[in-house]
This record gives sequence, structure tokens and C-alpha cells, in this order.
Amino acid sequence: MADNDNRCPLCGKNTNEGETFCGDCQEIAQNAYPEELLSNKRDSEPMSGEEEKADPDIENENPSYEEKVIDKSIEENLQRVSLSRSNKTLFIFVAVGLVFMLLLGVVGLFMKNKDEEATESAYWSKCIEENTPLSYSKYLVHYPEGSYSGEAQSKIMELREKEREEWEALRKSGNIDALFSFLSDHPQTPYERQIKHVVDSLGWLQAMEQNTADAYQAYLDNVKIGRFTGEYQDMAEGRLDYLIQLKAVEGDELKDVEKVLSGFFKALSSGNNKDIQKHSASVLLKFFGKENQLSTVIADSLKADFKVKKINSVSYVLPPNLPEIIKDNKSIYFATLPIKVETTFADRKKKKQSSEHIFNIELDGEKRIRSVYMKGK
Repeated sequence: MADNDNRCPLCGKNTNEGETFCGDCQEIAQNAYPEELLSNKRDSEPMSGEEEKADPDIENENPSYEEKVIDKSIEENLQRVSLSRSNKTLFIFVAVGLVFMLLLGVVGLFMKNKDEEATESAYWSKCIEENTPLSYSKYLVHYPEGSYSGEAQSKIMELREKEREEWEALRKSGNIDALFSFLSDHPQTPYERQIKHVVDSLGWLQAMEQNTADAYQAYLDNVKIGRFTGEYQDMAEGRLDYLIQLKAVEGDELKDVEKVLSGFFKALSSGNNKDIQKHSASVLLKFFGKENQLSTVIADSLKADFKVKKINSVSYVLPPNLPEIIKDNKSIYFATLPIKVETTFADRKKKKQSSEHIFNIELDGEKRIRSVYMKGK
């Protein structure tokens, strides 16, 4: 059968002039087959005589070129449909996977928020248990926008006000142990610096009042362990260095000092100005609350004081055995004596008074009284 150049090589329908395929097969030809398979021209080589005489039955058994092309087109269309279905299944699978992952993310976020809330609640419970401005401040640092931030701020203000009231009541007490307890109960209180200053000052005053090497050493030990701030450390070290050089007076030197002490207080009891001057320096640095008192006017000042207080006389009785007398590296003598004071009044109806006081007495290098004052005054 001769080839017809105006027929479609795929379906055999007539084609328009200049077109290789009919309108129905145009899209299939362009999308499905390579160009060399779509040519309607056969091989230009002449066929042999044997080929021309081929058995028509055999020729009928072998499909024609057009039939092969059509079959292939149908097969590929079926594959295309199958691929389309596979793509749709894949799309559904991916969509379901995305939804599942989204749900997992939402659940995970929900659980994370729950964990964070539980952690914050536990932290807040700990703050409530401690109930200090410091604990609430730590909460605000960790959770500045937390669920309990407003309550934490209120708690801090409330506790600080209580601290202020307690400090005002305590600051004039002079109780070192109570002040340390306050610092322990209120860590990082805004009054810490003031309290430590007060504590240090009280410790120093106690050391000065005792005025012993042990007292100054105790102050320095408290500075070393951080109990006192040490504002008076240099003075304490100087006093300690001075006191450890003190030595007890003995022998004839002790007898001379005892003799001066006895004669001086006997002269005070009698009001004998001459004897007072004999046993004292020309100027007494301290004398019963007065400073830089001239020995020449001591008797007169005593008589004037007696007149104001309506006192007839005052006698000073020393103990039979005097305590230890100390001498420093500058030859100054120190005596601390318990002296009994008996007072009689001009008004005879008023009974005589008797009391005992501790006197601090100092003598200069010539063994003359230079200071007389009651301890603690």
C-alpha cells in the first residue's frame, strides 16, 4: 500500500496542508514522542525483491508502524494518568504529615508553657518561705514580667518598712548582740553600713572603758574576723602596744606611791589645802569632773561645792591593802582603787551617807597626783 503524504502517521486521518499530524494527534505527538519517531518518511533505501514478495500473512501478523506509535501513545497516557494519581496520593500524605507536625508543635508548646509555669510557681513558693526582700528581689530578676511580680514588689516595700521601724527602735539601744541579730535576720538591709558603724563604735567604747590590753586585743580580734569594721584599729593597736609595756610597781617604789595616795585623800577629807598641794602636781588634769584644776584652789573649790550641796564634810577611806599599781614607759603611775566615801550634811536631820566608788588615779614621774576621777565618769 502506497504512503499518503497528506495522512496523519498516528491515526491515518487526513491532515491539512503543511501539517504532519491531524488536529487530534498534534498534542500527543508534540508531548509524548521524540521527533525522529514522528517523521512520516520511510528509509530512502530501496527494498529488495524478496522484501517486496513478503508473505502477506506474515505482514498481517506484524503490527504496522502507525499501530506501534498509537499503542505507545496510549500506554504513556495511561502512565501519565497513573502518575497523576500517585502525585495526588503523595500530596495528601504530605498534607497529613504537615498537619500532624503542626499538632505536635502546638502540644509541645503547651507542655513547655506548663513546665515554665510550674517552675515559676515553685520558685515563688521558695520566696514566700524565705520571706525576705532579697528573695523577692531575686524572683524579680528571674521573672521581671512574672505572674507574681506585682506581689513581689509589694512584699519588698512592706518588709523594708518593717526593717526601718525595727532599726529606729534598736539604733539607740547600745546592744551589740541585738544589732548583730538584726543583720542576720535582714541580709543586705539598707541600714547595714550604719549598723556596722554603730557596732564598731560600741566595741571601741567598751575597750576604752576597760582600758586594758585584753580589751584592746579583743577589739582587734573582732576586726580581724570581720565582726567590727575597724575604724579605730590604729588607735587600738597603739593602746595595746602601750599597755603591754606596763609593769607592776614593787618594793620601795610601791611604798612611796602608796604613801602619796594615802596622804592626798587624807588631805581631801580634812580640806587642808597645803597638804593637798604637797601630794599633787601644780595642775590636775582631771579632778572630779573638772579639768586642768590648780592644786592651790582645790580646797576652795571643794568648800564652795559643799556649800551649794549643804555638805558639812566628806571623808575618803582607802582599802587597807591597795591593788596593783602600774607604771608605763613614760614613768606614769596608774592606780584603780575602791574608795569608801562618807558624807555628812549641814542639816543634822539628814542622815550621813556612805557609798563606795572605783577611782582611777594617775601620778606623774615625781609621784605626784595628776588625775583623780571616778571610773565610768
